[in-house]
Amino acid sequence: MALYVNANLVKAQKRDEVVAFAEYWKKVTGELPQELVFDAQATTHKGLAALDRMGVKFLTLRERKPKEVSRLGALPV
Repeated sequence: MALYVNANLVKAQKRDEVVAFAEYWKKVTGELPQELVFDAQATTHKGLAALDRMGVKFLTLRERKPKEVSRLGALPV
């Protein structure tokens, strides 16, 4: 699992941030990520639609409590 964090994200960058990460991943690995898990605050509906068009599966997190993070970590690969 890869983890990407950008604590300095401002509202104007939200739509492009997750899409930009997916494009960066493709540039580095040669393929788009198969799936991404990210904070719901890191994108907008337009960004989600772009990921969908790219064929990237995603899960957005609304809660960032330790229990939720543990639950996510226990999901099957």
